[in-house]
Amino acid sequence: MKSNSTQSGAAGRVRDVRRTGPALPLPRWCVLCLVALAPAGCAVNGTGLIAAEVIESDGARIVETQSLGVAVRSYRHDAGLSLGYSRRVYVYPLDSLPDLEPGRYIFWTPVPEPEPTVFHAETVGGEVSATPPIWAVSLGYRSLSLLAWTPADADGIRRLRFMPDMLDRTILLHCQGEDTCAEFPP
Repeated sequence: MKSNSTQSGAAGRVRDVRRTGPALPLPRWCVLCLVALAPAGCAVNGTGLIAAEVIESDGARIVETQSLGVAVRSYRHDAGLSLGYSRRVYVYPLDSLPDLEPGRYIFWTPVPEPEPTVFHAETVGGEVSATPPIWAVSLGYRSLSLLAWTPADADGIRRLRFMPDMLDRTILLHCQGEDTCAEFPP
């Protein structure tokens, strides 16, 4: 007995509905797409498919990076690997990076080596973080902030206001000694 491989259309036309080849199962198809697209979007230590903006705020110099695809980082303060969308924010004291010019950067990001005072990371996708004190593997959405990252031998008073979605309103002020702290704005 022959199988029927034709169907009647709305106007009596006959169309052929035979498959031309085997269909890929959905999981294999998804893996194939990820493997094909991963090299198209990759960044290694701030070079590649990545965009950055350097913002100067009240006492702070802020570096915001955004990457899509595979991002590999080997910075001392942010080591790891991301697959998907990744947003990183590094906040430094204004006087610690005098050569870092405010502006937008594409395909290259000026992430300095010194440890930032504030570190904020958002990832949609997969993330492997290999920076002490945060050793983690995550899948899905992840948001992490380390505030007031201060060296153990530092002395003084620090005022910090950080809002990840309003970076231009960041305040980072530091004073040492009673004389300069008396003029510390409220």
